[in-house]
Amino acid sequence: MKSVPKIGISWIAVVAGLAVGVLGLAFSGSFPVLGPGTYARGWWFVVGSAIFGFCFLHASTLGLQNRTRAGLLLLVAAPIVTLFVRLSQFSGWVDLQICIVPAAACVIFAGFWLLTRRWPACLPPIRLPFIAKVLGSSVILFVLIAAVSIGAIALTIWSPDIVDCGEGPTPNYKPHPEYPVFVARVIYSDPLVGSVAVIQERFWNLRHETNVVFLKALWKPGDVYFVAGRLSDGLLTRWLFPVINMHCSRSNPIQYAGVDLRVLRAGRPKSGARIIGRVEKRGNYRQLVQGVKVIIKGSRGTLIVTTDHEGIYDLSGVLPGQYEVRPENNKDEIWQSHWCHVINLGPGDVGGCTLHID
Repeated sequence: MKSVPKIGISWIAVVAGLAVGVLGLAFSGSFPVLGPGTYARGWWFVVGSAIFGFCFLHASTLGLQNRTRAGLLLLVAAPIVTLFVRLSQFSGWVDLQICIVPAAACVIFAGFWLLTRRWPACLPPIRLPFIAKVLGSSVILFVLIAAVSIGAIALTIWSPDIVDCGEGPTPNYKPHPEYPVFVARVIYSDPLVGSVAVIQERFWNLRHETNVVFLKALWKPGDVYFVAGRLSDGLLTRWLFPVINMHCSRSNPIQYAGVDLRVLRAGRPKSGARIIGRVEKRGNYRQLVQGVKVIIKGSRGTLIVTTDHEGIYDLSGVLPGQYEVRPENNKDEIWQSHWCHVINLGPGDVGGCTLHID
């Protein structure tokens, strides 16, 4: 009976070590190393966190029967992981603190296993049939992959938004290498993994074998959205489980994406240019307004178009140049929210804006 508390404490250490190992592998799968905005040193962190994760997982399983080997493994891993993490960082006190965290975790767990090496084993030696070993290993591997994948997705979802708002698909609708554009229906939403969505229509920069994506937003399940967001730069969160960040993008509920969908489905104008946008009414909720006359004024004259049932004004075959777009019922005081400039519109270009009326 005296060994029961020791075994219980040991199992807590095993579970905690497994959790730390999964977290290390999740960091390895989510750290940004694939996009153009990343830096080469990031690969050192990916390798270091992968070594950290595997060592903790292996040490935790070793600790079930051989505490000494578990402790020695973590002691050997501590300087190796510290070196890799340090090589991935720039010089500075904050970066040095980041290096201390994984080393301290290795030393603390190593100390526990070595100091308790005379405690009874958590599990007695077990002999299983070959088929049972294969099935058990398969289940453990599946659970491990699922846990690491969910962890990588969650780390990407929770990461702060540092995307420059000047990026993203422009009103000219030219493909951007880092911004997939598609229409998707949300099937599940949770703070841990964001919104899980199924692709319904794809336009560019999304692999054909990709049918499910994770959106960095809490959107309502069952609703359909136009998504034009930035693809994650992590190993797992870019290729296997794409995570999309819609920060500073043109993403919208499908009912407010009429302009984008028209242009993307029709393609860029083969001759002339196109001015297209929508008119919204201010209030507690967004309301698209039909039947509003919109004045499009350029150096070669003034044209008037009327918004359709989707609140969209659309003018094709426009000559290159600069244009001012505003609603006809605009007041004498022209506020920025009531008008916009479509600048340097050239052949094949698409320009426009959203007009707000009181």
